[in-house]
Amino acid sequence: LTLTSMFYALIGVCLIMFLAPNCTGSGLPENKAYLNGGAVPGLFTKRTLGVRIMTSILANAAGFPVGREGPTVTIGSNLGFLLSKKVAKPYFKE
Repeated sequence: LTLTSMFYALIGVCLIMFLAPNCTGSGLPENKAYLNGGAVPGLFTKRTLGVRIMTSILANAAGFPVGREGPTVTIGSNLGFLLSKKVAKPYFKE
C-alpha cells in the first residue's frame, strides 16, 4: 500500500514538474487573478486541464489530505473557458 501511494505521488510530481508547472496548488488564486483582470499565461489550456485532473485523481488515490473543492473549481473554470472559446470562436474576430 505504501509503495502504491509512493508510485502515485511520483507520477503526480513528474506530471506537474515536466508537463505543466503552473498546476501547482489548488489554482484558486490564479482564478481570482484572472477574474480580476490579471493576465495569467498558460492557465487555461488543454494540457493544464488534463494534468490537473490526473494529479487530483492521483493525489486522492495516494491518500494525501487534499481537498477537492479547489481543484474542482479550477478544473470547472478551465473546462468552461475552453468550451466557451471553442463555441464563441466562429462569432468573434481577433
